[in-house]
Amino acid sequence: MEMIDTTEIFQPPLFIRIFCRVSCVVMLSMIILLAFTVKENPQTLWILPVLLLLSWSMYAYSKLQLLISKDAIIFRGGLNPHHIQWQDITKIDMYGAGKYDTPIINIYYKNRKLEIARSTYLHNQFNKIIGLLEMKVSDDLFTARYIMTRKKLS
Repeated sequence: MEMIDTTEIFQPPLFIRIFCRVSCVVMLSMIILLAFTVKENPQTLWILPVLLLLSWSMYAYSKLQLLISKDAIIFRGGLNPHHIQWQDITKIDMYGAGKYDTPIINIYYKNRKLEIARSTYLHNQFNKIIGLLEMKVSDDLFTARYIMTRKKLS
């Protein structure tokens, strides 16, 4: 187990964050325009909550942040924020999901689980997250499935 010198911040790619925020503004403006036309066309009323949910979820996705420091792993911006001290981690697992075996890391701690998906981060960022985890956590906390999936990624 080695020390991490600085706090590393991982976010979704910038172009995706910009796209999500612009789409959020467009959907909110559509909600406002549709709200004014509900009297003339009441069938559009069911679209308003759908657009509101989509715009909120795109805005929330653009605010996701994963911070890895020498003291803890902090996940902010989602519905379930996580603050994990390094000594609280009980197990780390990784598996491939979906058609293309996209790797997903599960960090288990205090009867909770943090899921870090490769689809959220760029390839280099995800490899850096894996490297920081392997540098900071002892080897006996990694499962056999993690080790097998890690060999496939290399």
